[in-house]
Amino acid sequence: MDLPKRFFTPGSVPEIDKINNRCTLSILSLVKQYLEAEYKIVLQDPVFGSIVKMHENGLGYSARLIHSILCKQLMTDKKHELWFRETKNENWDTWEKDGGFWSNLLESNAGITLKMIKDVHIKTANKWSRDDRLRLVYVCIIAGLVMAQSIYIHIPHKYIMLVMDLERLHRYPWGLKSFDFLVANINKSSAGLREGKSYTLDGFSLALQIWLMEAMPVLGTMMSTKVKDAPVTIHRCTNWSGFSALSFGDISRLESTFRNIDDIYPFISCTGDFDVVDSAEYVRDDEMTDGRVDCLKNMISHGKDWSTHVWEIDGAGDESVPNRGKKRMLWERAVTKESHIDDGLQSFIRDLFQSALKPLEEKIDNLQGKTEGLETSVAALTIKIGEPAPSAPPINATRSEEPSTSALPTNPKTVPLPKTVRKTRNSKR
Repeated sequence: MDLPKRFFTPGSVPEIDKINNRCTLSILSLVKQYLEAEYKIVLQDPVFGSIVKMHENGLGYSARLIHSILCKQLMTDKKHELWFRETKNENWDTWEKDGGFWSNLLESNAGITLKMIKDVHIKTANKWSRDDRLRLVYVCIIAGLVMAQSIYIHIPHKYIMLVMDLERLHRYPWGLKSFDFLVANINKSSAGLREGKSYTLDGFSLALQIWLMEAMPVLGTMMSTKVKDAPVTIHRCTNWSGFSALSFGDISRLESTFRNIDDIYPFISCTGDFDVVDSAEYVRDDEMTDGRVDCLKNMISHGKDWSTHVWEIDGAGDESVPNRGKKRMLWERAVTKESHIDDGLQSFIRDLFQSALKPLEEKIDNLQGKTEGLETSVAALTIKIGEPAPSAPPINATRSEEPSTSALPTNPKTVPLPKTVRKTRNSKR
């Protein structure tokens, strides 16, 4: 039976030093601080209000979760997911001059970045017209979240042209464009995943996290609190409130303890059930046919038990992650030697090593302080040895005679020995 292959073998997910996530809700904190009235208006927007609501709900971003799911990809020939519908063609690259900030920027063909907005323009926007301030909020949401890129990259003028007309802004297929942009950047990150290096992820990656939280409710409730139990009736990105960070150990532990009674929604459909929906209105004209995906969906529809299924591995992803020479902690090496040890025992071993090493480190610090003090005393003694020796008493001197004191220091207290300083761990060396 031919099914899609996995990106990596189970258990061989590479460790990444850093994921440069471009999608961040922090830009909305700045917007709310300087443009609170306009922020509240956009909060009620039928298209972008749900994105602002994520910030209001305190939803956070989990880079570890995103990295874990990217490493579990199945390799297919599909170019698009069947989630968003295309709208009629329309000329989006037009705008009307109004003499305001954004109009002048477009007319002069000048560039603007999120960095410039955060450092300069948002702090002086109080002098702009109300319409331009409102447009600034939309630009921040689009450039910082929906189509997230580096804050140092010039924001495409197309997005600015769209915010010049709010009716046209709402007609634009943002869901489709944002999804395609995210998929393209996930594909770009494949090289970083294979090499075990840090990588950058542009696009609305927070939407991928929300999909994971909805597809695996037990995972979602570990990270956040569900607002309502009727997710079909509201925007899913507004369905979660609060955030708790997950470690790789938490994610691995969840996978190993997942129960049959726990729900997984392989398809997030409009029904909110386990339905596998292929609606004709969501199909792209340039989509590729892949029989492996059709077989996979058919097996999902028939309730296939995947617990014992062994996935084949994509040849390109089967290569071992390069050894970057990074040193591992002692407890990590011990756990690697016994690879069957579960996460709970791994934590116990780590804590055991750390508790045993702490008093040893203190003893080493004390010993080092004593050693440095001894070196100081030896140095002082060396100085005294180098001084002229006192005159020896005459050979015929009797036992009752006192040795001459002329060669001794006249006032020994005026030349004290250097004090021995015991250095602690917090001392500067």
